Amino acid sequence: MLKREFTVAGEYRYNQSGPIRWIISHLARYPLFLSGFILAILISNGLFALTPRLTGLAFDEILQTAPDRGRLLTITLLVLGVVLVQVLIYLAASLSIEVLAQRLERDARDELNNTYFRHQSLDYNLPEAILS
Repeated sequence: MLKREFTVAGEYRYNQSGPIRWIISHLARYPLFLSGFILAILISNGLFALTPRLTGLAFDEILQTAPDRGRLLTITLLVLGVVLVQVLIYLAASLSIEVLAQRLERDARDELNNTYFRHQSLDYNLPEAILS
């Protein structure tokens, strides 16, 4: 038990045995944001890889002797839909990592302040200049 003047009920304790474990223990506190970011980035990259494939299908359709306008319209709308979904998912990933970073910063600052003030001596003696 740490010697403190005040304690907080349900205080979260971080692993301070090394820098990597310290970062992981901070990130593990918010698994929803971390997994949301990873999942969103994977989906976004998958959609990014799909766009050239759909563009190639559109070019193949145009190069045919009698291109099917309906199929070309379908491919065009698919490309547009994939790009719009990719943008939305990328925005969600950016929001997720930004919130995670801000919470990591807040928690690290709070932990640093608690560590700093824990090591300060509680000296309530006033200097002689003030007393005289």
